Formats: sequence, C-alpha cells, structure tokens
Amino acid sequence: MKVRSVALSILLSAAMVSPSLLRADNITYSIDQTVGAGSVTGTITTDGTIGVLNTGGVIDGPVGSAGNIVAVNLVLSDGTNTEPLSGGIFTSLGSGLIASATDLTFDFGAPGGFALYSGYSNYDQLCYSTGCGGISIYNVGLDGQTVAISETGTQVIGTVPDASGLSLAGITAIGILGAFRKKFMISPQSC
Repeated sequence: MKVRSVALSILLSAAMVSPSLLRADNITYSIDQTVGAGSVTGTITTDGTIGVLNTGGVIDGPVGSAGNIVAVNLVLSDGTNTEPLSGGIFTSLGSGLIASATDLTFDFGAPGGFALYSGYSNYDQLCYSTGCGGISIYNVGLDGQTVAISETGTQVIGTVPDASGLSLAGITAIGILGAFRKKFMISPQSC
C-alpha cells in the first residue's frame, strides 16, 4: 500500500509540474517577432482550445469576450514609436489562427486573416494575413507608418515558455515512478 501512495504522489506531482500533460486551463503564448524595422512582443492567452481558434469579438482589458482569446498583452513597435496593445477589437476572418499545447501558429495560405486593434480601428494595428502582406504593424502612436514582412505557409507566431522542459520533467517523473514500482513491487504470498 505504501508503494501505491508514493506512486500516486509522484504521478500527481508530475501532472502539476507539467501542464501540457493535463491541459484544461488557459494557455499563454509568448510573442517575440521582428517585423521589418519594428517588433511585436508580449503574450496572447487563449482559453486552452487546441486547434483552429475563433477570435471574433471585442475585448476590453485583461478579460473579455473575444472567442478563444482571453487576454492580449502586447507591445507594438514600428521602429519609431512603441505602444502597448492590451485591449480593443480582435477579428478573425477565416481559419488561419491555430493553437497547439506548445505553439500558436498562423496559416498564411488560409482564407481571411487575424487582426488586433487597440480601441479604435485606425490606431495600433497588428495584422496577420495575405491581405496585410504577411505580418504588418500600422499606425503606432498615430504616425501613419506601416512596417511589414512577407510570410507564406504556416508560421509559428508564439510559443508556450518552457513547454518542452515541463513535458520532459513530467515524462521523467513517470519513468521514475515505473522504475520505482518495478523495484519495490510486492509478490503475492500464498496462504
């Protein structure tokens, strides 16, 4: 019985250490992209959905109703001006934004696009689509500038920090559990 208690404790610890083993909560993806002379850095948090994300809607502040997006905390730079983008209007026309347990990707071959705007449609825009020319940042600080990079295919736009390390820790704990169980397994005794 003692072996089972220890084994259960190790398994539960591995599940808590490795959120990618049991995923039912929000997933936060780190964004760190260079876009021409500009950049996009920060995080996008989803509701944990794996697969194509529904992103239409309006979000205001850290939590809102933007489909599968729970929060956006980005900093946009066009090479001259820098502004935070943490609320506003988020739209998706198509099925290009795709989430996995480790990556947030955009399929530039899919119809439509994914756009993030601050409170006004002409202020601080970030766009992922072939219509934007790939990835573009527009009008940061109301300067009217656009910076863009051309993209094709499916590109990773964000990753879960240390997801591979956490998965490896969970798998290692399960391996240790298996070795522990085999070494200390009690054979049934005959009466």
